[in-house]
Amino acid sequence: MMRFRGFRFLVLASILALSFTGLEACSGGGNTNTNSNSNGNTNTTNTNNTTTNSNNNSGTSTGRCTLGEPINSCKGDGECQAQRDCDPKTGSNLPGTCLEKMCVANPTADVKTDQGNDPDMTCLATPPELPKGPEKATMFGPAETFGLNGSTIGVSVQIYKYDGNKPPSATTLLGSFTTKNPDDMATDDCAEKCSEDRFCLNKSCVKRQDDAGNDIGYFSIEDIPTNTSFIIKTTGPNLVTTVQYNLWIPADKVKDGFFSDRAFVVTQLTKSLIPGTAGIRKIQDGNGAVAGEIQDCNGRQLSGARVSVSLRSQKLTYFNGDGDQPDPSKEETTKDGIYAALNVKLNDTTPIGQEVELRSAIKMGGKTTLHTTYKARLFADAITILTVLPWNPQ
Repeated sequence: MMRFRGFRFLVLASILALSFTGLEACSGGGNTNTNSNSNGNTNTTNTNNTTTNSNNNSGTSTGRCTLGEPINSCKGDGECQAQRDCDPKTGSNLPGTCLEKMCVANPTADVKTDQGNDPDMTCLATPPELPKGPEKATMFGPAETFGLNGSTIGVSVQIYKYDGNKPPSATTLLGSFTTKNPDDMATDDCAEKCSEDRFCLNKSCVKRQDDAGNDIGYFSIEDIPTNTSFIIKTTGPNLVTTVQYNLWIPADKVKDGFFSDRAFVVTQLTKSLIPGTAGIRKIQDGNGAVAGEIQDCNGRQLSGARVSVSLRSQKLTYFNGDGDQPDPSKEETTKDGIYAALNVKLNDTTPIGQEVELRSAIKMGGKTTLHTTYKARLFADAITILTVLPWNPQ
């Protein structure tokens, strides 16, 4: 299945949306020595001799914390001190391990799944074979809104091939579609007659309206390659731009040439009304956010994983285990597997966005182990969704 299917997007989107509603000042913390030169460049040296360099023009700086500054660069594979966020008590100098040139805070105990079982991590050592099946498929489904419901007709859905750190606009556009009214897309190829509240689309009976009575807009894009990583970007009037990474269509899940899944959207009104349960009041205009789940090789959420991001956020938070809100007291993922890095200042606020790297670490047999490494991009006033497994078909 596509890797965001198991991810509670709607819950996560609510927390990201809440962050766009107010702002607290970013305060520094930890043992750092900061020196500024006449050019405005700041060199910050941590106690583990891991150095991050930033330009004061690129971030919002209060005290010793600069939003958006590069952090967690390291060398070798030994001990280091990880930088988390701008929290004055828990944001700096956490005991960590250098994993592929990035320092990640050490997890406290061996990782477990959301059910409390040992996870399937076999794909760490032996990447699985790609599933057999057709090379291309027609991907279709609804544009599904979070929170305050509304019609999703007229939403732009674009699918881009994933190409490392390149922005979507610099990669191959695999297809695009502006969602339509169900009646304008109906087909007559369903095996059975659909009920009155549903219509036939690509051999499936699908809903006409959501539970609140709003019309659901659908997309259908032909010739999407299977077993290939891609990105979905959704935009539209009164919507928050949402960019979802690490998605793919397993070839063995294609049925009669079709693969069905959702494209998610978040309304501007929703993001302005959700309270700031992450401990900050908003994401500043022009800043970005990234969030997602940490999963095992089978797509099960992992409890006990830690995340390191290459750009400093105001708050890197984990969720409460119920998947409904962040818990600022948590230092690693709980059984819902969700993380979120909020209010990241970007050097590039154009549609190109700014590259961000993520490392996730787990503990296995008492040893800190790399779970995954991934490159994505953050975009101004947008939400980046990045759910990661130890393997994906890049």
